[in-house]
Amino acid sequence: YWCHLLIKISKIIIEWWFAAILSQIWGYLLHNPYFKGFLGKDGLSILHHETIGVQDTCCIFETYMDFLSYKTLESNGHKLMDTPVPCDYILLHSADYLHNCLQRLVSYKEIHLYLHHSLSGHTMKDTIFGLYKDKTIDESFRYIDDISLTKYLQYRR
Repeated sequence: YWCHLLIKISKIIIEWWFAAILSQIWGYLLHNPYFKGFLGKDGLSILHHETIGVQDTCCIFETYMDFLSYKTLESNGHKLMDTPVPCDYILLHSADYLHNCLQRLVSYKEIHLYLHHSLSGHTMKDTIFGLYKDKTIDESFRYIDDISLTKYLQYRR
C-alpha cells in the first residue's frame, strides 16, 4: 500500500508519501526515508500470496526492510532466493511479536526463517525450531557474513 499524508503545522502544510504495511491488528507500519513508525496499533504483518488462502510455505522476516531486500534480490533473479512459490510472508517488525505468529505456523508445511544474526534473531530461531523443528528451514546461512538480509543487499550484492 501507499499512504499519502498532509500535515498542517501552523500555516505550513507538509506532504509526505509512505509505504504502508497493514498489521494484524489494523495498524499501519509507515515507512519512508524520513520516518518509520506505526499509525494505530502495531503488530506483525502477514502478506498472503496472490493465491487465495493460506499457502503451504511461509517466509518469516524480522523487519520490513529485510522483506524488501528479499523481494529486491528475488526480482533480480539472485540465486540466494530460491524459496518455493507461492508462499506467505510474515513480517515480525519486532521480536516482541513472535508469540503472535507461533500458533499460526501450525498450518504451514514449510517455514523459512530470514532472521538477523543477533541475540534476538537467534532466540526467535530457537523458539520456532523448538516448536516446529521438522518443517523449519533456517535461511540465514545465505547471508552468514552479514547481520541481516538488508546488510547483505547493501554490501555484498
